[in-house]
Amino acid sequence: MMSANVLNFEPHVALFVRNEDPLIFYRQIAKFTTIQTGNVSVFLECNEFNAHRVADLFDATYKCEVIQDMQGKDRIVKVT
Repeated sequence: MMSANVLNFEPHVALFVRNEDPLIFYRQIAKFTTIQTGNVSVFLECNEFNAHRVADLFDATYKCEVIQDMQGKDRIVKVT
């Protein structure tokens, strides 16, 4: 379902995982993320179909917001 401009120009390792868990890297980021105090945010670029699942990984601990890209697709998770 990815467009050719993504498949042709993004590194394969950035687009696909070796196992069946598309959130494997986001789980590790969530595990090691600690936002202390102040105006600190973590922004994560996601597949449009997984953005809400990624937000759920952080939602128990932090405030999360799914942000749409210029095409109106859920692409970014902001964690504060």
